[in-house]
Amino acid sequence: MIDRGRKVAEGTPEKLKASVGNSTLRLRLADGADQNLATAVVRRLLGEEPVLSPESGRMNVALADADRAADVLIGLRQAGIAITLGERRRAHPRRSVPRADRSRHRRALR
Repeated sequence: MIDRGRKVAEGTPEKLKASVGNSTLRLRLADGADQNLATAVVRRLLGEEPVLSPESGRMNVALADADRAADVLIGLRQAGIAITLGERRRAHPRRSVPRADRSRHRRALR
């Protein structure tokens, strides 16, 4: 997936959809950070596979419960994995509306 000319995510459509979840923890790993170890930490803590963008060092982690973001950050720190950016984003309700229904949905929200 490309955003403003930059690669922001990669994976199958199923993985990308799953990465949205209720909230998403978006991380940028520090240069030289072990992406395989970071993936293993997330998998161990959440039982989910994060969506990686190896070229940019970004990792998106789907969170069914936003409180689990702290668990992931602590787990990465304990594993010695440094991050340079971290943010949690809630899924936007409009994105869950099928494309054909979006204009009707927008009118209903006004």
